[in-house]
Amino acid sequence: MEQRFTRMKFVMSTALIAGGLGACASEDTSALGSAEDAVQRQQFAGHVYAMTNSPDGNAIIHYGRRGNGQLVQLSTTLTMGIGSGFLEVPDLTTLTADPLQSQQALRLTADHRFLMGVNTIDHTIAVFRVGRDGELELTDVQDSGGLFPNTIGEHDDLVYVGNIGNPPIGVAGNVTGFRLLPNGHLIPIPSSTRQLSNPAISLPAHALFSKDGDRLVVSDLFAEELDVFPVLPSGRLGSPTITHSAGPHPLGMIFGKHDDLLVSESGETEGSSVSSYQLRGTRLDVVSASVPNGQAGGCWLSITPDGRFAFSGNTFAPGNVSTYAVNGRGELTLAVAAGAERTPDPRVGSTAPLDSFVTADGRYFYQHFGGLGVVGAFTIGRDGVLTAIPDGDGLGLPFVGSQGLDGF
Repeated sequence: MEQRFTRMKFVMSTALIAGGLGACASEDTSALGSAEDAVQRQQFAGHVYAMTNSPDGNAIIHYGRRGNGQLVQLSTTLTMGIGSGFLEVPDLTTLTADPLQSQQALRLTADHRFLMGVNTIDHTIAVFRVGRDGELELTDVQDSGGLFPNTIGEHDDLVYVGNIGNPPIGVAGNVTGFRLLPNGHLIPIPSSTRQLSNPAISLPAHALFSKDGDRLVVSDLFAEELDVFPVLPSGRLGSPTITHSAGPHPLGMIFGKHDDLLVSESGETEGSSVSSYQLRGTRLDVVSASVPNGQAGGCWLSITPDGRFAFSGNTFAPGNVSTYAVNGRGELTLAVAAGAERTPDPRVGSTAPLDSFVTADGRYFYQHFGGLGVVGAFTIGRDGVLTAIPDGDGLGLPFVGSQGLDGF
């Protein structure tokens, strides 16, 4: 197997690079500031957060979510760290709209009290307290326990961070554990750092806890494996059970009903696919193996609360989202091959769908388009079809290079 997999190819002009594609939107570019606007903040149905990943100062853009699904840009909060912009880690030479090669570089805690994001260039994790109005207050910036953090998993007060490392120069990727205290501070768990199975090539693309928090699943993009670690009472991880991925280059994961695990597979020549597994203890049993969607670069997954529909973002040109129907046994059927289509910017060639999420009521779907610099807003039909919400998109992100999305 090749030790390097080129996940994204874009043609970008020198003028674009000189213009600073990774530059962060200016602070509070469309923030609501008056007393009347302060009241309006309380009227949002929820809140959405996107990370700029800017090399000029990483930041989180906060959007209010209206009851009709529209997003309103409210404020920008610095993470006090540095992102990679449109340069792919760890080599920082490849121009890409998928710089972190991961799912959930930005992570809300399940109770919506805290938001965590990676500062991948200075190898730190920023933690924010989420106010009642959705506004963010920085509470901690903690070393990530490795080089180039790119994914965050959380269950109760236990947090695991995936670090890409720099395998070409002998620095292996890992996952490292922390406790999140009620005051918003991250405390490293001693002796919690674990390498993956093949340090020369392993890249942790997504760290995801099982619903009960007893296991941590890590997708290994380049070794093409799924590692299931038992979580010990100390918060450290036991020895993993390693399953070879049913399809090439597993990246994003999501749990459906019960212990059904869905995994996106980002084939270059093979095309995109999604597999499903049943998690039994630390063993993964294949249910549906590599169900193709006819697209390319499938990387990120989200699912409706009832577990009926899963959405896979396909990053390679032109960029779109596939919908899969999921039955009660966790079996997958392709429902929509190419949805949520937008016109790509010709300078990039793809809309580059990255992270996404579905609201708790199952009505709305939000898709981060890394090749457009927007958060797309959609309604979810009963048949899983995505329909764009007029004037619903979240704006203000860098044109290329932003990564990380979460909300409620």
